[in-house]
Amino acid sequence: MESAGTAAVGKAPRPAVDKWERVGYHRVIGGFYFYIIFAVVAVGYVLLLPVFIPYPESMGFYNILTGIFSSFFTFADLGTASSLARFIAEYRVKSPQRCMEYIRFFIWFQMFTGLAQTTAVSCIGLFALGATNISYMPWLFVWLSIVQYPGMLGTFMEALKGFQQYAKTSIISLINTVLFQSVTLALGAQLGAFLGNANPQIGGVMGAAIGMTIGYYVDDFSTVLISGWMFSKMIKPWGFKLRDAFRPHVRKEIALESIRFGLGVMGFVLSFQIPGTLTALLYTSLLPNYSTFVGIMATLGPVMGLAETVNGMHIGNHQATTCEAYFNGKRNYAEYILSNGFRTIGQVSFLMIPLVLVLGPAIVDAFFHDYVSTFNRIFIVVLVQKTIFQHSHLMNEVLIGTGHHKFNIIITIMEQVVGMTAILTCIYLQLGIYILIIPGYLSTAAKQGAGWIYITTRIVPLHFRKAAWQNWIATALSGFVYYWFVQAVFSLLGLFIPVIFTAIACVVLGIYVLPGIGYFFPLALLGGYDEHTLEDFKNAVALAGPSKAIVVPWYKCAALAARISPLHNKFPMQYDHVGEEIEELMAMKETVDSRHG
Repeated sequence: MESAGTAAVGKAPRPAVDKWERVGYHRVIGGFYFYIIFAVVAVGYVLLLPVFIPYPESMGFYNILTGIFSSFFTFADLGTASSLARFIAEYRVKSPQRCMEYIRFFIWFQMFTGLAQTTAVSCIGLFALGATNISYMPWLFVWLSIVQYPGMLGTFMEALKGFQQYAKTSIISLINTVLFQSVTLALGAQLGAFLGNANPQIGGVMGAAIGMTIGYYVDDFSTVLISGWMFSKMIKPWGFKLRDAFRPHVRKEIALESIRFGLGVMGFVLSFQIPGTLTALLYTSLLPNYSTFVGIMATLGPVMGLAETVNGMHIGNHQATTCEAYFNGKRNYAEYILSNGFRTIGQVSFLMIPLVLVLGPAIVDAFFHDYVSTFNRIFIVVLVQKTIFQHSHLMNEVLIGTGHHKFNIIITIMEQVVGMTAILTCIYLQLGIYILIIPGYLSTAAKQGAGWIYITTRIVPLHFRKAAWQNWIATALSGFVYYWFVQAVFSLLGLFIPVIFTAIACVVLGIYVLPGIGYFFPLALLGGYDEHTLEDFKNAVALAGPSKAIVVPWYKCAALAARISPLHNKFPMQYDHVGEEIEELMAMKETVDSRHG
């Protein structure tokens, strides 16, 4: 099967290589498809984890805590995590030796700064909270501080992202998040609540919050073990071993380059985290029931934000892919990547939203019955907000991936000013839980309006009008069709089995079985693919590994509809010179690999 990184039509095919080493957008969605077979497990984790947290306030306490200290941790890291994936993506096709030096710098930098962060946060928790309105949190501060040491547990995961080995990162995320994290969080919360209830001076709510904080730390060790093993396999052909990543030898220019780039990223992250910290403090001061609101949103949010959660499995993949194209001078390929980012977000969103609309109320009624009235009030409002907000995630990946930190900082500060103004207004108007929702609409609209105009006029010219049909119109129409398709199946099964089992069955069917004929067929029939995006679909399916049995029917339904559709290829994505630039990147990689082989 020819991949998107293979020779253009009419040229001899390249020698067989690892499919994941072939350049092309198909790797971004291939990593997502690889994960599909585990999707029900992952979705079940996101939706049901709150069931195992005894008190929603405990989750609220944890979210308040991390909100307060997120900016402090970012400042101490100097943004070096983002520089790791960025430089690996660029130099993978130039210099493997340089890649290793970036990894060494990150490991040792995090080791030393992690000690400072652990000391500072624990001291604040033990000695500086007595006169504040969060004086009940000292032990949460102490346990949270441990998360920052050794600080390099995510190193090899970031390196694999830089290598664009999205199948491997999918496996690691599944094992860590769904298996280890679910166990450590559930056990931590339950054990903490038990011990807290046995000690009235702590209490069950605070005990569960402390248990969750410890659980979030413990599961990180599974990431470093699994990702380190996979990383060692990646670097072996270059003559490196895993221990080489820990050698304390880094050239000064590597350290300075990492810090310079990291400072730019840090400025962007701090531009929303510092206001986020101030907002958390503001909420805790002016909104007495804030922890309850946060806990309720943390419980119901995964149901309403299912599309955002699923899209999160691939949006982060765009940064490394964009870096590879943009910093190696392949601007047409970079445009193709970003345009397809919109298209993929649209496809996934309108695949998931029908499931949420049909099944969300039944799931909430079954598992979180006490919150049904709240859910009914905010359901559609939050669903729309989370659907729109996903494009902010992509925009951040684009601006970081192309090195435009300064502008990202400017628009993020603007976003936070708009958001904080809206928060104060909503608190003054006493809008209840909507205080956590309405500001997001206004701030997101301000940031995305400015951000995407800047990107398409100053960085990469995204031809929105040309891509609009594939990005939004065809996907929305297909989503409408799929909604009625899922609704019909839900109603039919409801005649024979209880509602909750019907909902669970429809989640499984809606992700695994129904999308081929119910979504991808009408999507292709309506012109949702052109020859190149359909070829990317085909090549992504080839990377799907254990999920092939699921996604092959999706592709076959789309290919069949494309053959008979009068709209196929009528609304193509911009593809001028993309194939040639992919070939050039492949040639660069082959030169590097042959030199180190």
